[in-house]
Amino acid sequence: MVKVPVDDNVIDKYFSAKSEWKSGKRSDMVFITRQQSLPAIIVEIQNAVNNSFVLKLNEYCLNANDEYGRKPVSIVFSIKNTTKTILKESPIQTSTFFARTLLSFPWTEECILLDAYTTKEHINLWIC
Repeated sequence: MVKVPVDDNVIDKYFSAKSEWKSGKRSDMVFITRQQSLPAIIVEIQNAVNNSFVLKLNEYCLNANDEYGRKPVSIVFSIKNTTKTILKESPIQTSTFFARTLLSFPWTEECILLDAYTTKEHINLWIC
């Protein structure tokens, strides 16, 4: 899960952290490391990625920045759909060509979006 945004040499340094923020809202998953040079990672699994969700994600990332003193990386899995507005503003990454990058400055180090469009050619489905 944490292989996309971080170097292979630090994967074993990450561990899961509490996902409830001071506001009482919860992220799906949060991973942190004791190494201050590495970002926290927020993972969200969302039925539909739209502007409302991006505002919620923004809040989670700002909470992580307050909590851990550094901007997080966020990874979003879009299950059903991503709105056209979000798609238009989210270029496909060339380094990981199965993901998009959401515009996220200054609230997150990087925001990675995986959706049906970006992953369809990289998933093999076996039907029995």
